[in-house]
Amino acid sequence: MSSVSAAVLLLVLAPTVAAESSNETLCLNEYNPNTREFSRIHCNLTEVPHDIPSDAKRVNLNNNTISSLDGGDFSLLSECIQLDLQWNNITCIDKEAFVGLDSLQQLILSNNKLAIIGSQVFSSLSQCISLHLDHNVISLIELEAFSGLSKLRQLRLHGNNISDFQPGTFDHLQSLDDINLHNNTLASLSPDLFINITRPLQLSLGLNQWNCSSLCWLKHEQQHGTVKIEIGTLACEHGGNWTSIQCEHKGEWYQVLQEYSVQIQVKNATTF
Repeated sequence: MSSVSAAVLLLVLAPTVAAESSNETLCLNEYNPNTREFSRIHCNLTEVPHDIPSDAKRVNLNNNTISSLDGGDFSLLSECIQLDLQWNNITCIDKEAFVGLDSLQQLILSNNKLAIIGSQVFSSLSQCISLHLDHNVISLIELEAFSGLSKLRQLRLHGNNISDFQPGTFDHLQSLDDINLHNNTLASLSPDLFINITRPLQLSLGLNQWNCSSLCWLKHEQQHGTVKIEIGTLACEHGGNWTSIQCEHKGEWYQVLQEYSVQIQVKNATTF
């Protein structure tokens, strides 16, 4: 091949090679000492790296192929306030995986492959206020799964396969004020599930399989606060819309008000 032909061939092929390279997702591997943010994203990690700086405040390990979290993985990260592990292949978490995360405020485990949340797995996260477990395949939450999370305010459980909760599941979450149960397979909720919660609570309940009569216990004024129901697409399993249902429960009537964030007013049966 002549030198001229070779040059022409290179000019034709070069853009194609560049285009193919531009489609590849590059590994982001950096540590910013000013913000103390450590990132190792799209790096094909199969396990938690052991070279995370001990003074890191934010750790981003999303979009890798980590399959398990083992005891001691984060034991040196006492100053970390945010841990992002979304979009991995995590299927199991050791009970001591989060030991050492004494300052952690937000844990993101969205879009993994968790099927079971084991007992006391978060027990060392005493400062955590936001926990994202959405878009996994969770079907079982063991009874003491949320023990130790006394400061948790936001719990994301939407997009899973949860059909029910054991009594006492949320007993340790006294500070909870926002829980998203959207898009699971729930048919009912026990009135005792939120008995220990001391804040006004917002529940997101849409896209489940509700037996609407099972929700009659939800009322506007509870002993410790207000329950607000984000109505969205909340519908009964046999058709109909819950905004029109009237319930008689323990001698009182509950009327649902049709608002964006639905509130349930309590009225005495004699004055309804």
